[in-house]
Amino acid sequence: MWAPNAKIKLFDADGKSTDLRRPSIRTFRGTVAGDPDSMAFLSLGKGVTGFVITGDRKFVLSSRPRASQSASLERMAWPLARPPTP
Repeated sequence: MWAPNAKIKLFDADGKSTDLRRPSIRTFRGTVAGDPDSMAFLSLGKGVTGFVITGDRKFVLSSRPRASQSASLERMAWPLARPPTP
């Protein structure tokens, strides 16, 4: 969701700016097929983060490393009203 010519600048307390590189995270937005009033957002980086809102339902999307030593990711989606317990 970055404009092709977007620049990222960091300003210190004295107003001096430093140009920063774009993050390697890819972001996407859209809607659910058949529901033009819905909203969806997805961020892909070292994992997945996002949400989907359709009708009166809201879902959070996330990935995280599994508890085991495996390098694979555990995928999760849950209704926003009922987040998972740790």
